[in-house]
Amino acid sequence: MTTAPTLRAAGDLPAAGPDGSWWAPALALHERIHGIGQLRDSADEVACARFDRWRGRYGPQGEAAFQQRLADLGIDQAVVLRLLGEPPAVLAARAERPRWARAVEEALRSAVPPAADVPVPTRWEDAFAWSVQPLVTATVRQLARRLPPHRFVSWLDVPAVLAGFSADLGHRLVTMAAPTLVAQLHAWRDAGRLRGRDSRQRFVDFVRMLSETSGLWELFTDYPVLARLLAETSRSELDALTRLLSRFADDRDGIVRVVLGGVDPGPLCGISAGLGDPHQRGEGVRLLHFTGGTQIVYKPRGVQAQVHLGGMVRWLSTTVPGLDLRTPAVLAVSGHGWQEFVGHQPVTGTEAASAYYRRLGALLVLLHVTHTTDMHCENVVAAGDQPLVIDAETLFHPYLSTIDRNDDPALLALATSVIRTGMLPCAGFGGFGGTDTSALAGATGAPVVRWEAAGTDQMRVSARVMHWGTGHSRPQLDGKPTDPGDYLSELLHGFRLAYDAVRRNRDRLAAMVGRCTDFDVRVVARPTRRYRAMLDEAGRPEALRDGMDRDQAFDPLWIEANDPVRRALATHEAIDLWAGDIPLVTARPGDRDLWTSSSIRLPRLLDRPVGDRAKDMLSRLGDVDRRDQEWILTASLATRVSLPAHRCSGRSLARMDGIAAPPQRLLAAACEIAARLVATGISDGDRINWLGLEPVDGQRWLLLPTGAGLADGNLGIALFLAEVARLSGVPRFAAAARHAIRGYPQLCQLLKQQPELAAAIGCGGLSGLGGMAYGLSRLAMLLRDAEIAALAADTVGLIAHAVEQSSIDWRDGTAGCLAAMLAVHRDLGLPSAGRLAHRCFDLLAPVVSGAEPDALPNSFATGWVGVSLALHRMAGAFPRCRPLAARAVALLSAAPAPVPGEPGLCAGDAGRLLGAVVGAVSSDDAEQGVQAAASRPLLRDLSLCHGELSVTEALTALAGTGRHPGAVQVRRRRASLVLDAIRRHGPICSTPEEVETPGLLTGLAGIGYGLLRLGFHRQVPSVLLLESPSSAGPW
Repeated sequence: MTTAPTLRAAGDLPAAGPDGSWWAPALALHERIHGIGQLRDSADEVACARFDRWRGRYGPQGEAAFQQRLADLGIDQAVVLRLLGEPPAVLAARAERPRWARAVEEALRSAVPPAADVPVPTRWEDAFAWSVQPLVTATVRQLARRLPPHRFVSWLDVPAVLAGFSADLGHRLVTMAAPTLVAQLHAWRDAGRLRGRDSRQRFVDFVRMLSETSGLWELFTDYPVLARLLAETSRSELDALTRLLSRFADDRDGIVRVVLGGVDPGPLCGISAGLGDPHQRGEGVRLLHFTGGTQIVYKPRGVQAQVHLGGMVRWLSTTVPGLDLRTPAVLAVSGHGWQEFVGHQPVTGTEAASAYYRRLGALLVLLHVTHTTDMHCENVVAAGDQPLVIDAETLFHPYLSTIDRNDDPALLALATSVIRTGMLPCAGFGGFGGTDTSALAGATGAPVVRWEAAGTDQMRVSARVMHWGTGHSRPQLDGKPTDPGDYLSELLHGFRLAYDAVRRNRDRLAAMVGRCTDFDVRVVARPTRRYRAMLDEAGRPEALRDGMDRDQAFDPLWIEANDPVRRALATHEAIDLWAGDIPLVTARPGDRDLWTSSSIRLPRLLDRPVGDRAKDMLSRLGDVDRRDQEWILTASLATRVSLPAHRCSGRSLARMDGIAAPPQRLLAAACEIAARLVATGISDGDRINWLGLEPVDGQRWLLLPTGAGLADGNLGIALFLAEVARLSGVPRFAAAARHAIRGYPQLCQLLKQQPELAAAIGCGGLSGLGGMAYGLSRLAMLLRDAEIAALAADTVGLIAHAVEQSSIDWRDGTAGCLAAMLAVHRDLGLPSAGRLAHRCFDLLAPVVSGAEPDALPNSFATGWVGVSLALHRMAGAFPRCRPLAARAVALLSAAPAPVPGEPGLCAGDAGRLLGAVVGAVSSDDAEQGVQAAASRPLLRDLSLCHGELSVTEALTALAGTGRHPGAVQVRRRRASLVLDAIRRHGPICSTPEEVETPGLLTGLAGIGYGLLRLGFHRQVPSVLLLESPSSAGPW
């Protein structure tokens, strides 16, 4: 770019405005199909290319979804091709000229650009406001004309309201237009049309050019969809505010009496928008400000849900002594309502904070039984020691068919639990990415666009981020947000009090539910953040040149619609999104219909009225359900705690005396754990699954239904149940093991159809398909089941998609897969498993041969110990493999030491001890390790992965070599201590806050399996070491 000023060429900017069809490209697909009988076959190469790109967005599996989108509009691919190739003039000739186009033209004709001596504002937002000012000015004039002075003069500060409206509208339009204005800035800069010696001067010249009528005409001709959105938003805001003021004039006396307690607030002087999502063409919750400082909330739709919830809250307060829950004052008017403004207020001390959380626990019960959802941190306010629900529009939220049709009973149980309220931390129920937005956690987020070189012609987006802050649902104590984890006992106390009260008085509450039949409740068909992501995509400059390009941003509505409800809603959602709204879907508690934002009835989409479901839930309240819900509450709260996934806490259990631990006593303890797993398993009569805490990265844990894996999934649980069934002879344990893997045939079929998913799972011995094949193979042997053996064979076949791009370690990679395939080959004699073992060896060979010792740590799960152990086994069967096994042992001997002070197997000292099995640790060093384990206090963490039972696993492996007799005695002593710990404290899991979880590596199944290994090591092969019975130690 030259630094010399450039002159504007004559004719660069249109002088008289665009032609009469400038607005036609802004029409959406659903608007263009009217009159399609007049269309001729006009598709050209450009149209065909656009069509192919559109179809490509649906992917190779998306043909049905694409055809459904067209079928919803009554068209086919041939029509779309003709529409894509239709010239704007032809489209304009057969379509009615829209009102928004006339509004744009009228605003621009009457626009007066700033005088030449008026400086361009320094802030880029204020500078860009010049470009939208014609629309703002025209809209404010219309609003002023709609306010007859004789009606509003006494209670309305007209100048203040008009000024506030002008500022809010201008800000909103600038936010919408900014990405496109920057794109136009770059285009004119690159074309050499901007004058100025530096970036700032050229930016100023751009702003002045764009403030001229001719500049705006060019912008809107290039981006007609932007012109439409700006004009329609202006009109929507005008209509919404006019309606609000008219309603306020009619309702003012009732507002003063009901909402304000008889205190006149003085004139209305300001109206804040943006308190909630926009629906129904810009209608949203607004905050009204009065000259006396009072504020109230306006809700543009019916508030009967809030009224009914308030009545039930008051009933609960009279039922539970001392609860004293408060509700905001509400004035319900036909089709809209007014509500007391509830401000965030701190608590006065710890007793008040405790009272808040007791009340919140009680409120959770009521929200749960009334099927209320979406209770994120902006819908609950902490007003001192009172939690107040300020938005109850999702009272009696219906079930949607994706949940009902899912065949995982644990997922259904989670989705119908207290989690669905959105009040508790949980992935998928109120969270945004890695940040929790539940009412209990109280993190609010707002998207922020960060601009680099703002106010210059180099201006560009540097980042799109979420700005997070603590919401108003968490009480403040001494200026700091309280930690809900510190008040778990109070939460549970309030929950129990309310649960038992509702249970005792369920008939009275059921009668209240029965009266809630004929008012609207909002249905959250998809997460709001998903809608916002589509709106962001639809707001890119590339999507604002042609309406059918903007249409494509809403393709996920069909691509992700895997159930009849969402398929039926997709077209209506797209129309709402096109207008810039968050789609609104409503239902009524007493029927099965859904309603769109434009009042279109979609009959019988729900299988049952949600009011009936609420009554059923009331009838099922009982001791077992209460314990289940309390566990979910506790577990969800524990997910807020950061805990390394493969590290022991180091905490110990003091004064453990130990008790005699003969095999039958160890088996009895394992049976108790198995019985606990069967009792807590969630069954639909055919399949059983569990809820548990699972690590999802190095620090974070989530409450989820157990997956399909060996490490944390139902396969590891099933393997333990099958082992304990064989030893105890208890049939129900074996039956539960079979039911736990009922979903595997469906999973295998899915992975065959989508091999990229198999690659994503990986081939690892503990966390991948290798471990799954091993677990299925062991189950097939234990249960003598040929169908399970066939599943194991199918899983081996899937590993080919995952093994080529894997890491080399035991847990996630090729070494673990090699060991698993050797075990599967021994158990089932599968030639495919043998071939895959050799392929794993071949993949390991060049990596191990060329590696340096520090490439991996001296540890088991992700280090050289696991690699050496796998190659050691391979070398025992195939002499050609011995040199590589020796190389791995050499690397292990020289590798960095494990994590200091970490005693466990996966990443610590116990894993390093396993090096003695392959000869990488000297006898003296191994003996020192054994004695160190003997002298250390018993770990509080009993888990199989990195807790006490992982240490005993290493001792068992050493004892099995016959070279370390000291390990036998130490192992027996540790077994007696473990049994004593379980007798006194129960099986302590390796999870945040030691919450009980069912899985193998960190939970109950692993603790039970470790007990079986202590008592029956000859009969129960090591699952951590992926042994088959024939490869287990001889002693």
